Amino acid sequence: MSTTALKCWRRTLLATAAIATMAAAADLRLQASSGAQTVRQHWDGAASGTAAAGPAAAHGAAPPMHPSGGAAGLPYVIRYGNLHSQTNHSDGGGTLGHCSGAQDPQSAALGPADAYDYARRHGLDFLMTSEHNHMYDVSDGTNASADPAAAHRQMRARGWIGQFNHPAEDQFAVDGQALAYTADGDQVMVLCEVMNSNAFSQAVDESETRHSNFEAACNKLLSAGYHLAFSSDQDNHCANWGASYSNRTGILLPPDAPFTQAALLDAQRARRVFATMDKNAYVVLRANGHLMGARFHNHGPLPLQVDYASSSGHHLDAIAILHAIPGAGGEFGAIAHATTSELQSAAGEHVYYARLVQDDGKLPWSAQVWITQAP
Repeated sequence: MSTTALKCWRRTLLATAAIATMAAAADLRLQASSGAQTVRQHWDGAASGTAAAGPAAAHGAAPPMHPSGGAAGLPYVIRYGNLHSQTNHSDGGGTLGHCSGAQDPQSAALGPADAYDYARRHGLDFLMTSEHNHMYDVSDGTNASADPAAAHRQMRARGWIGQFNHPAEDQFAVDGQALAYTADGDQVMVLCEVMNSNAFSQAVDESETRHSNFEAACNKLLSAGYHLAFSSDQDNHCANWGASYSNRTGILLPPDAPFTQAALLDAQRARRVFATMDKNAYVVLRANGHLMGARFHNHGPLPLQVDYASSSGHHLDAIAILHAIPGAGGEFGAIAHATTSELQSAAGEHVYYARLVQDDGKLPWSAQVWITQAP
């Protein structure tokens, strides 16, 4: 469990956010050193060289960072940032050149104010410092008997929201079942970190080559019944907040609303979020006119539209629409490979999202949509 602080800028500077994240970098550090955990990696590449496009193919008219007129013709602008990082309030904040791993708790030189200033100067719109709360008494290690269900209840009682950080398939066990669903958890957990870059990178030019993919574990959480959108963060422990790689979490906000902490939290609750390895790209999924993040009842065919652009000139090499039955514990499978499609879904519950592959190999992921299909 981590405690967090979130700052956004451009218009307003803010202090502490009531957000909680559900995994600690210390877990990965300790398990990696003992060989106790193996995370299976799977990266999709281009299969055919060019993604199929329907009549409304990828939109390129509006630049994604702050698109005038909204993203993909929608009434939103996009803010890009990092929702997972540490400072000297726990085991981060190590100065470059002297940071090769997690710091001893509360021992490093640089704190949240340094992190926010650095991220602002390096072009991020927001940064969350997700400190490990078990380090506030200068201890290290985690409690193996910690109960995610109890944490979910506490979070719900306090009005917090959370993100599953770098989830592994043997974590977050409830009654002995890993990645298990809880009703309280479904109310408070809103994001799952589908990809991050090396937590101990010292790169400051977005050149980090070590990346981790957690789509399989995130999909198990979705299949268990959680309503989660994907994020992509950097888990920075060194003093390069947001600069180690080009990946970002994109959040859609109303263009005329104040850019505030509350607006960022509300957008996460609505799952108006996407993950991208290209900070200049966006992806938006719509289902029968409903924006990604929505839950709705559908009658008849289900039209899906994927809008994508990269202001750095990249294009799509591949696209997959992934589908599963939420709550059934089954696997996700690709059911379409075009920016527009029309599905004939069976009666019942469904979850869909889009995974894209750019010509440079970088992946953007849309948020999910959840459908109750009428007979």
